[in-house]
Amino acid sequence: MYKFATLGMEGYSRAIENQMQVASLIRKKLSEMRGEDNVTPRFLILDSAYDTSECCLPVVCAMLNPELDLPYNDQDLQHVVAERHWYVSAYQLSFVHPSTDDVQALLDNGPTQDQTCFRIVVKCSLTAHLATDIIDTIRETVSFLDVAGAGYAKMHRVKPGHVRRVWTKPNEHAAC
Repeated sequence: MYKFATLGMEGYSRAIENQMQVASLIRKKLSEMRGEDNVTPRFLILDSAYDTSECCLPVVCAMLNPELDLPYNDQDLQHVVAERHWYVSAYQLSFVHPSTDDVQALLDNGPTQDQTCFRIVVKCSLTAHLATDIIDTIRETVSFLDVAGAGYAKMHRVKPGHVRRVWTKPNEHAAC
C-alpha cells in the first residue's frame, strides 16, 4: 500500500511491470541453460507463468532437471549461491507424516520424495542488470557443483526426513 500511495497508479504499475519483466528474463535465461550434454535442459521451470503471457507474481520457481541425474540438488545450489551473497530459497518436495514419521512426497503426481525445487522472488530492487548477475552466479555455481560432484552434496546435504534444529541460549538469535 505504501508504494502505491507514494508512486501513484502509473508509477506503481511501471514498478510491477519491471518486476514481471525481470522475472521473465530470469525464466528465459534458466531455460536456456543445458546439462553437460549441451542438449538436456539444466532446469525445469515450474511456475505456470513460463507457459503463458499472463503472469500473476514476480516469482520464478524451478528445479534442477531430474533427467540429468546430478549428484547434487537445489539445496546444494542454494548453499553455493549464498556464498556469492544471493539468496535463492530451496525446498524439499517431501514431508514427514506427523503420525507415522514416514517421509512422503509432497505432490501426488509430482516428483519423488528426494526431489527439491527453488524459487527466486523478484523484488522491486532487482534490476535487469542484477538479474544478469544472479544468472551468471547460478551458471558458475552449477559448473562448480558439476566438478565438486557428490563431494559437495555429501558434506552439506541433510538426509530426507531429518529436521535440522538450531539451539540457542536464552536471549540469543538463531541463524538460518
